[in-house]
Amino acid sequence: PFEAHGFVKALSFDGDGGVRLLSRLVETEVQRVETWAGRPLYRGAMSNVADFKFPDFLLNGLSPGTRSVAQLAVRRWGDRLLATTDNAPWYSLSPSSLQTLGVETLGGALRGESRMLAHTKIDSDREILCAAAVDFKVFQNETMVIFWEFDKEGKELSKIEYSSPFFIFHDWAITD
Repeated sequence: PFEAHGFVKALSFDGDGGVRLLSRLVETEVQRVETWAGRPLYRGAMSNVADFKFPDFLLNGLSPGTRSVAQLAVRRWGDRLLATTDNAPWYSLSPSSLQTLGVETLGGALRGESRMLAHTKIDSDREILCAAAVDFKVFQNETMVIFWEFDKEGKELSKIEYSSPFFIFHDWAITD
C-alpha cells in the first residue's frame, strides 16, 4: 500500500452541471526511473526482499535513501499544492495543471530534509501550516522530532526540535 507512485486527481465543476477531471502522476525521481525501466526497481517499506531476484536485489544498494513516491497526502497551502509521503521530501504541484514542479522546500526551510512526515496540520485560528520530520535514533532508543510552522506564503515562523523516548511516526496532532 505504500509502494505506489503518487497519482493526483482534481475535479472542476463548471456550474452548468458539467465536471472536468484532471489527473497526473507525481513525477518523483523514483517514478521517472521506474517508468523508464517499465517495472519496479527500488524496494520500499512493504517490499519483500524475496521478490527481488538476482541481479535486481543489487539495485537496492543504488536505491535513493527512501522510496520517495509522494503518494500519501495532498495539501493546498497558500498558492502551493503539496504532495507528500513519509520519510521523504515533499513535492510541489501546479494547482491548475497538477504538473510536478519539483521538491518543495518552503523557502529553503526544508532544503535537504528527507525525513518529512506526510501529514500536516493547519492551525486555522492563526492560519499556520504545521509540519514535522523525524529521525530515528534506534540504538539510542529515541526519536528526534522536528516541528515547523509556516505562514501562507511559505515563510518559516518557528522550528522546534524535540527528543522522545517513544517511536513517533506518520501522523500527529496539534493542540492549543
